[in-house]
Formats: sequence, structure tokens, C-alpha cells
Amino acid sequence: MGTPVTAVQRLVAGAIALTFVACAGSAPAPATPQPPAKSAATAPASGSGAAAPVASPTGRSQAPVASSSPTAAAAAQPAAPAAPAAPAAPPKDLRKTSFVIGNLSFYAVPVVLAKEKGYFRDEGMDLEITATGSGSRATAALAGGSADFGSMEFSDMLAAVAQRQPLLGFAAFVTEPTVSIAMKQSVARERKLTEQTSLGEKIKAFRGLKIAITTPGSGTDAALRWLLLNAGLDPERDVQIVPAGSAANSLAAFSQGQVEILTQTSPWVETAVAKHDGFMIVSFPRGDVPEQKGRLSFSLVGRKENMDRNPEVMTSATRALWRALRFINEQSDEAKKLAKDLLFREIEPDVYDLAWRLNAPSYPKDPRMSERHVQLNVDFKGRVTGEKLNIPFDQAATNRFVHEAAKTLR
Repeated sequence: MGTPVTAVQRLVAGAIALTFVACAGSAPAPATPQPPAKSAATAPASGSGAAAPVASPTGRSQAPVASSSPTAAAAAQPAAPAAPAAPAAPPKDLRKTSFVIGNLSFYAVPVVLAKEKGYFRDEGMDLEITATGSGSRATAALAGGSADFGSMEFSDMLAAVAQRQPLLGFAAFVTEPTVSIAMKQSVARERKLTEQTSLGEKIKAFRGLKIAITTPGSGTDAALRWLLLNAGLDPERDVQIVPAGSAANSLAAFSQGQVEILTQTSPWVETAVAKHDGFMIVSFPRGDVPEQKGRLSFSLVGRKENMDRNPEVMTSATRALWRALRFINEQSDEAKKLAKDLLFREIEPDVYDLAWRLNAPSYPKDPRMSERHVQLNVDFKGRVTGEKLNIPFDQAATNRFVHEAAKTLR
């Protein structure tokens, strides 16, 4: 197997730093969560030689050089939809602020749009976004102090809180589960599975198959394990879970036939269906799992000490995010186009349209977090880990900065 390397792609117009962990050479291998460096590195890892290309959701490779990337080219000439009212001029002195997230999938859209629309700049923040490759890595990075704030599957954050990590969610921006699962159509036919097959029977048909996730403990891992356990399967014995290291690696493993099932978010699963003989067998955002309806997936997350030391940063970030949520909900067509130009330029229109339809209802108009948001995640994580979690709302989330942001939100 090749040496893991880091490839950095900078979106020119937004100056968004995207850090992907790619694996050159053979099949993806399990990855140990590691916090990323605070500054994005463009040099290859020691002994690795030249930086490896990063797989795109289309299955094609992207060069790690920003100027030659189709995505970067799109960012250089982004669409310019109308924005909510903003100050006449941005502040001259911007605070360098770092944000970590697992992957630049659909769940990242509100934060990326908030940056591109200038909402963070309006708050005096020069935001750098780093994609670590998985939610567990983003959690480790934030808990280790490598970022000012970040986001990961809320259940991942709860697991960290259960381990006494001083993290707290403070502004919701994806309020439905985001994971979908694709199976090779040839395998689905062999096992006589159709869209009409019951959820339980679909999951039981996973027995004996290889299933790609990002990393152990990530949102893709947790969603898969929850489904397996509810169907009476043992995740350790009845299937082979393959940690691929990133969403891009997971799609590559599926497209190359190294696994029969892909557990991922949009647009990776939709791409697997359109391009790589995939059958979308289960989709949380589509509503296939009613017990999980309304489970918060992503919020802004910070370290408690940072919240106490720099509360104005958290309030400003909340206000910037809130404006992006309003933009998405009130100017959906323009938000959809801008998100495609920035993040998903290579995705075919019909694939992107499907992914947007599935995910757009998950972006709330209001970032307030509820007791139910937290409790559904506590129950979900407890089921996955087999441990009884007792995490009250105030140990997992706060609306303090939402309330402050609301006072001055235009």
C-alpha cells in the first residue's frame, strides 16, 4: 500500500483550504484519527514522493494544484446571487479563524456558503476551512485545540463528551441524518432486493459483504452499526467493515469493486448510483428510517474554554451561519447553483439535483438546538456503543450564542 499523503486544494475566490487525506496505490486501509496541522501543508508526506491526486465525487482524480482544478476554476468565477443586507464595507483587520469538518459533502454547504457570501468577513473573521477526511478526525482536531471551532456528526461529539472532552454544540445547521447506503446492483439482484423490500430484510442481506465507511467511530460507521444492530446482525462478525479513510477513498473502493456496499453522504452515494453500478438501498435523508427523523446531524462545535475566553467569536460565527441558512431557505435556487459551482462542479446535473432534493430540507431556518435534538443522538449513540449514556442538554449543547446573535441579526 502507498504512503498516505495530504493534498491541499485552495479555492481561489473563497480561499477555502480543503485538506483531504488520500491513499495512493492499493485498496484503502483503516486510518487512525489524527488532528490536522493548524496550517495546511502542500508538501508530500515524508517518503511519499509527489502528492497523489484526490478523488472527486465523480470518481475521476483531481490534481492537488488549485489553479488546474475544475472546482477551483469554478470558484474563481462564482455565481453572484443577491445577499441579505450586509455592512457597507468589511472590516479592514480580519481575525484568522480556523474551522475543521470531516468532508466537504452536502452537510458542509451552509458553512462554505457563509464564507463565500462574505458573512464571516462581515463578522471580522478570515475563516480557513479544513476537511480532515472524517468526522472522528475533525473531533480529535478540535478536542486537541487545532481549530477555533468545527463540526462533526453530533453523535461523534457526544462520544467525545462522554469521554470528558470539553466540547459543546452551539448552532445547528443540518437537522436530519445525512447518511445513505449504496449496494452494487449486481449484488442486489443476486439477493433479490428491490425498493419495495422492507428495511429489515435489506439490512439482513448485508450479511457476508464488505462495506466501506470513512473511519471507525465516524458518522458513516455509527449509522451502519445502528442499522445492523436493529436488524439483528453483529457488526463485528456478520459483515466486514472497511475503513477507507475518507469519502473519496470510500467511493474509489466501491467503484473498483473492493467493497460491495458504500456507506456515505451526498453526493458520494448519488455518484455511486449514477456512475458505478450502485443501488441506493437505504437513505436516512430520504426518510427510509422513520425512527431517526429529526435527529440533529451537524452543528457548530467549540471548546468550552474558547467559548468562555472568546464568546464574541462564537456569536459572530453563529450570526454568519444563520445568514447562510436564511440564504439557502429564502433563495434556494441561487444557493443551489452557488454550492454546485463551489463544491460539486464536476457532478452531473441530474445527480446533483437528486442530492440537493434529498438534503435541502435538512438545512433549518433557525440554528437553535432542542432537547429532542440531543436526546435522539444520546439514544442513537448509546445503541451503537452498547453503553447507557446520560448526557443532559446543557452538557452537550447551548443556545447562548444563538440568543446573542439574534439580537443583532439583520
